[in-house]
Amino acid sequence: MPLEQAEIDRIADAMVERVQSTQHSFWIDPEAHYQDHIAMREVIGSWSSAKGIFARAFIGLVIIGTIAIAIFGLSQK
Repeated sequence: MPLEQAEIDRIADAMVERVQSTQHSFWIDPEAHYQDHIAMREVIGSWSSAKGIFARAFIGLVIIGTIAIAIFGLSQK
């Protein structure tokens, strides 16, 4: 025998109350959870930018070092 919609709603409400009362430390506010995702997206974007800047700086230093060594080697003749 299928449940009526009112019974389903009553059971769902009781389950939400039970989870909130017994597992409160695990209950996540949807808005806070969404804001956390926004913050994580910003951190990941910053990390990606920092990696790109570091890579460009490293490559630049390698090129400058190579040129400096080449000039030093040519000047030793």
